[in-house]
Amino acid sequence: MKKLLALLIAIIMVMGLVACGDKKEDTAKDDSKKAEDVKEEAADDKKEEAADDKEVDEADLPVLRLGVFDSRSSFVNWYIMENGIDVENGFKIEPTVSTAGGSFLNEAIGAGKIDATQIGAAQAVFSASVYDCINVVEFSEASGSSAIFARPDSDEAQIIGDNPDFPEVRGSADTIKGKTFMYPTGSMSQLTVAKYLEVFGLTLDDIESVNTQYGPGYQALQAGEGDTVTLYSPLTLFAMDDGYVSLASLDQLGQSVRDCLMVTREAYEDPEKMDTIKKWIKVLFEYNEKFQEDKEWQREELTKFHAFYGNDIADPIMLDTEIEKHYLLTVDEAMASLDDLGKSALGVGQYYYEIGIIEEDALEKIENNVDKSIMEELFGK
Repeated sequence: MKKLLALLIAIIMVMGLVACGDKKEDTAKDDSKKAEDVKEEAADDKKEEAADDKEVDEADLPVLRLGVFDSRSSFVNWYIMENGIDVENGFKIEPTVSTAGGSFLNEAIGAGKIDATQIGAAQAVFSASVYDCINVVEFSEASGSSAIFARPDSDEAQIIGDNPDFPEVRGSADTIKGKTFMYPTGSMSQLTVAKYLEVFGLTLDDIESVNTQYGPGYQALQAGEGDTVTLYSPLTLFAMDDGYVSLASLDQLGQSVRDCLMVTREAYEDPEKMDTIKKWIKVLFEYNEKFQEDKEWQREELTKFHAFYGNDIADPIMLDTEIEKHYLLTVDEAMASLDDLGKSALGVGQYYYEIGIIEEDALEKIENNVDKSIMEELFGK
């Protein structure tokens, strides 16, 4: 009996110990879960704090009020903004987008709405001579983006190489004299037309000129009006795809026209704003080089860029044409031609002076409002 009683007591004690162990294990599990919950809550709090800090930091970043285009000239800048690369590099781009050429951006300069603008040489003439802006960098060659188009059955489209010095240029003095040319006056397109006429010993007085913007001009040609229209990328791509014939592009006429950054006098004399502009220049050339090294990636992003502005351009041939005709400058290319900074705009200015659009004193301002020291500081002499 005593043995049986001792056995029962032992069993009861063991069961008590097991129960205590289970209770301790459950308590440990509860404590562990609570600790994990606390960690998760702390992590969530840190994420929220980080997000708040990011918002605060972005709001506190220096802002670059920048004039840009909805066309190839501002493709790289669009990519930088779209992917937050400006913010990653310590500044924020606030864009003013032009869908109507460089004159709109010059007006924005005059209204004090922007600190700097991407702009072609044809309008940089007025940025410098009228608005006292400073040319600090050229970042792409744009002359291939301006071209004159005619209907495929036109007389001028049938002749090529009439002037042996310009073997790719179509037309002749007899086939174009008296014809109606549609283009926006005071622009790169007017320069394209004038240079085209020079090939055949003609001037603007030998043709009928109609001042029209690119879109309406192209629609007019499609509707049977006029004889030629001068277009700018991406409309040049659509015209080629629609079967119209390019009589000549500005690069085929031997004229270099580069996109540049024109900085307002106020921003140029403000050290903080210039620091921001220098950051932008460094980032722009970083991605110019990356895109030039990987053309397939450039095509992909260029398709997205055009789609962003409502243009369905995905054909590889069309995209390659734009990449080739309006190419991005690398640092080495920009530095190799640094001594010529501003000469593209000056060349256009000299033509404008000859036809009476600007006065002689404007040429001096275009020539003097250039500062190549910014590029030398950023990338070495």
